[in-house]
Amino acid sequence: MPPLFPHVPPPRLDPMLDTKSFYADVVYERIQENIQAILDSSGEDEQLTVFVCLDGGGRIVVESFGYHNPSFIIAFGVDNVSGNEVQAFISHTNIQVLISRSKKQPQAPQRRIGFRGPTNEERE
Repeated sequence: MPPLFPHVPPPRLDPMLDTKSFYADVVYERIQENIQAILDSSGEDEQLTVFVCLDGGGRIVVESFGYHNPSFIIAFGVDNVSGNEVQAFISHTNIQVLISRSKKQPQAPQRRIGFRGPTNEERE
């Protein structure tokens, strides 16, 4: 009896050209680019507040971002409930960033978001 399905060799799949395209630094760069684009479209009387939303409903008011390849985005900031300084190591596939644009108070300094880049062991 002939086979039900003819033998067809599997297609040749070339390995991915850039396996690092799924690393945390790519997500970090996208966050940075999006925040910069919103800043560029904001008026001088406006400011951004950037939050990282945590599982369970908590939020961090972000002062700066960093990353550790292959999989962590690091949010440095302040817990919006306790006011404590925090660092959160968040999976680059699960990070939720909320950006709020509001009018700046006349005497308040402009709020800035920093980008620290990679952790020490990844710096060249």
